[in-house]
Amino acid sequence: MIRVSAILVVIGLVVALGANPTQTDEGLTAFQDAASFQNNGLFDIAIGEWKRAIKLCKDPELVRKARIYLGTCHMQTKQHAEALKQFEHLTAGELSREKSKAANMDQRRQVLLYMVNCHVVLKNKDKATQLADEFKKEFPNDVKDLEVMLDGKGLPRNAAESIQAAETQVKRK
Repeated sequence: MIRVSAILVVIGLVVALGANPTQTDEGLTAFQDAASFQNNGLFDIAIGEWKRAIKLCKDPELVRKARIYLGTCHMQTKQHAEALKQFEHLTAGELSREKSKAANMDQRRQVLLYMVNCHVVLKNKDKATQLADEFKKEFPNDVKDLEVMLDGKGLPRNAAESIQAAETQVKRK
């Protein structure tokens, strides 16, 4: 999870640096600092910097990426309810099913996976099931990613079974 987040942050940073030439230096600096802290595993510090980047960045694409990275930092620090706030903000706005453009679909896909994970951890079984089913409808070719995240077993017959299996694994540990 950390390695994937680090790679995504670096990719986001590379794209961001060329994203908006009118971006304030302060906004880009906050984005770069947050990415650096996150890549070095300093998630608590990165959380503060991502919040700062969200306030200072003018480019909606950078703000959207910063919210995703802020949510992943909250997940890394076991603050799943806080992570959900960021992800729900995105899915209610720019990454809603209705507003998502083709270019944003990968971000929507990732955010939905994160949301399912957060709801499983928080034991919100009904919401996790609803989001897992939504994910399966929107991204039928990526169901394997969902099943691996939930229980790592074969293709689930339905999301509720996957969530129940994941909860059973957590209880065993």
